[in-house]
Parts: sequence; structure tokens; C-alpha cells
Amino acid sequence: MKNTATKALRALCGMVVMLALMAGITSVSVLAASNGIYTATATSHYRHPTTGVIEDSGGEGSAVLGQSMTDSALNKSALVEVDANGNTWVTIRLNLMDNIQSPKFQVDGSSVSATLMQEDYSDNTADYRMKVNSENSIIRCNMYVVPMGREVIFYITVGNLKSGSGDFITSITVEEPEPTPEPTP
Repeated sequence: MKNTATKALRALCGMVVMLALMAGITSVSVLAASNGIYTATATSHYRHPTTGVIEDSGGEGSAVLGQSMTDSALNKSALVEVDANGNTWVTIRLNLMDNIQSPKFQVDGSSVSATLMQEDYSDNTADYRMKVNSENSIIRCNMYVVPMGREVIFYITVGNLKSGSGDFITSITVEEPEPTPEPTP
């Protein structure tokens, strides 16, 4: 009996050590973007990117179709703006706007108001800007999809920030640092 308990304790300790090593290997430090204007890659998620929960009424049985649909509805380009006070805004671009009505957004679980920044009727897109906690926030979108006759819920994350604004409308001014005077000889 004692031998079995010892083996079980060793196995448990081994698993704890393995989990600790895996956590250490997979941890990634997250740094906040500094004052600036960035283009970013927008990624759609039919499942919540952290919990894996599908909130849309299509459910688990529609996961593949739902992911495909949300990939089509979300443009892969986004804009991230960080002002001098550290406030961050994300502008996402929705595609297929002739099939979408009344998009609403939440950021990290809290409702936010989004501003329609521009519509492009020839490309069938619309840009929505909202304040977020950081560029690492999870944006929840629910929108009415006309051909389906119902609301669809999915999530959006942004990443791969690169300096610049692309073809997005910007709203902040980036404050350039004062040049340091050259020392006189």
C-alpha cells in the first residue's frame, strides 16, 4: 500500500513539474504599444480565443461553417491608435456590409460604442472604431446577418502591429519627441 502511494505521489509531482516547465516555456511577455498609429492583422474567432466557448446560436455543430463565415465578414486589416496618454483605439473593417446590419461591440466583456469611420460602397466595407483597454483586448461582435435571418456572435483580436495607417482614417496626433541638441565642441 505504501509503495502504491509513493508511486502515485511521484507521478503527481512529475506532472506538476512538467506543467510548470510547460508554463515557463510557453509564457510570452506582453508589452503595450507606445504612442503611435499602427496597422494590424485582425483575426476572427468563432470560439472565444481564451475560453474556447462558442456563444453564437449555431453552436458546436456549426463551428467550421461559423469560423469560415466570420473569416469572410472580417477584413484582415485593422488600425490601432495609441495616444500620448496611453489610450488605445482599434478600428476594424467589416466586409459584406450589404448582408450585415447593426453591428455591436464589447471589449473585454464591457459594451462600448463604436464610431462608423468610413464606408466603401465599391468594396462593400465599413470601418468601426472603438476604445479598447489595450491592443491585446478581445472584441466581441454581434451583428444581424440578413441571409441567415439572425444575429451572429464572434470575436476579434489584433496583432502584428506595424507603424503606419494604411487606408484607414486616423483620429489621433502622434507627438514626436523633441530633438536633442547636438553638444557644441
